[in-house]
Amino acid sequence: RSSTKEESKETISTEPEINREYILPIQPSVYNDGKLFPSYLLTQTGTLDTTVVGRKKMPDDPRVVDFNTPTLLCPTSVFRKGVSYVATSSSSCHSIAITSEGIPYGWGRNEAGQLGLGSENPAPCVFSPVKLDGGWGLNKIVSASTGKSHSVLVDETGAVYAAGMNKNGQCGVNSCTESCMSFRKCFIVGGGEDEGEKKSKKQKGEEESDAPKIVQVSCGENFSLLLDAQGYIYTAGSAEFGQLGNGSTGEHFITANKIAFEDSTKFVQRRLFVWRPYDQDKIERVSSADTEKPPLVDSYKIRIGSISCGKNHAMAVEAPFKKGSTGGAARVFSWGGGNYGTLGHKIQGDEYLPRLIESLQGPMFESNQPVSACAGSSCGIVLSERGHCFYWGRFRSAGEATMRPAVIEALANNGHEVKSLSAGAGMVMFGTANGNTISWGQGPHGELGYGKGGKKSSAKPQFLGGIDKCLTMQIACGYGHALMLIRDEDDEDKSASKDLPKVEKNDLQVYDAMMSGATTPGKSKKKKK
Repeated sequence: RSSTKEESKETISTEPEINREYILPIQPSVYNDGKLFPSYLLTQTGTLDTTVVGRKKMPDDPRVVDFNTPTLLCPTSVFRKGVSYVATSSSSCHSIAITSEGIPYGWGRNEAGQLGLGSENPAPCVFSPVKLDGGWGLNKIVSASTGKSHSVLVDETGAVYAAGMNKNGQCGVNSCTESCMSFRKCFIVGGGEDEGEKKSKKQKGEEESDAPKIVQVSCGENFSLLLDAQGYIYTAGSAEFGQLGNGSTGEHFITANKIAFEDSTKFVQRRLFVWRPYDQDKIERVSSADTEKPPLVDSYKIRIGSISCGKNHAMAVEAPFKKGSTGGAARVFSWGGGNYGTLGHKIQGDEYLPRLIESLQGPMFESNQPVSACAGSSCGIVLSERGHCFYWGRFRSAGEATMRPAVIEALANNGHEVKSLSAGAGMVMFGTANGNTISWGQGPHGELGYGKGGKKSSAKPQFLGGIDKCLTMQIACGYGHALMLIRDEDDEDKSASKDLPKVEKNDLQVYDAMMSGATTPGKSKKKKK
């Protein structure tokens, strides 16, 4: 017998209360392997020449800015003291690195001023990493993220700064100006310290604060997502696919034949989490955007520990909780654009509120808790505490979509314990505890890292060349490139990385000059008579 809406409501009202004591505060992005601001070596695959990505065919002749194998990026000329965190995304042709001293550097595409360098006529491509400056002054940067044409940084005080394209309000600066050419401070609505934290500060004689302390950020193509130290999320930017998670797109006509959406120009806290439509008979065919949505019984108590944005969707994993808490496995939520099964709900439909992915619940996940989220352009991956990866959606332009989470058997069946992962515009990459780095998908610019003469696409997982003995601590896949941070602590680490190719700032400046027309490769400039 099919359930009615009234029966579903009654079932929800009698659902046992979930009681969880979360492990707080949430750590910032620069926290890795039990350390704050660790020091790693930065390597890159793909191209630094963003003028060709998605626009032109790659040149046949090898260039100093094209990396078919993992290449150390400015290890002595810029990043002498190491890098703690790198940021790029499936929509991004630019990147940001945070050094072990908390200093941000940016490079890549800059047509909309997304690197925040302040020029009204920005260089379309910045080939070598340059230091970024803004209102944070001497404060350390603890998190960063990049969208298609904007960037967001978080400093150690929890303040947030953004630069770049802002047509949809994705910079969160309380306006829809065309672009922010320099980093501007963002507006955040709601949040602040909870009563427990205020009480603790009062006992220590510290000053209380009503402003949220942001610790992590993730950007989609035209929207941004923040996470504060108490596990609350905030969104700003485009509402077209429901990616703001506020329950609506705000679709309306501004002229007879032109539609607009109710975008958000400032970051607003979102605390409503739902599970599935009341209409149980249609659970396989409808999304919660199309019908009523019951909130989870503890919706306003839920704290988030990991966030990630794809092109037009977002994911969040519940914060870890202390032993003795009730309620089973940590919950995973997704919302926004749902093409190709991107949200993991077994349907192709948009979700306007963060919705529980029910396939990631049950006894199997109670003993192997989900710990972090990873969103690609049109896919999602969750990493469990035992190093297993569960995937859904479609990360390549060819092939069928996976409509519900499924373990990546090529990794699990071969005993790979995944420690780091990322999904880009058309590829995925994983780093394992055994020092293997694995990728597959589409990499027309060499981003798969298979080496000189290696394949530019692969339907099956393959090891990256030259980095097979290095421990990859973090991976960030972008559009036309991928970034990897490798450990450099002991003699074994140094031995594994000593033969990696490298490129320094001088090499890139010479190429930049050639691209600017100062010189022409292989030719000398003739003097005018």
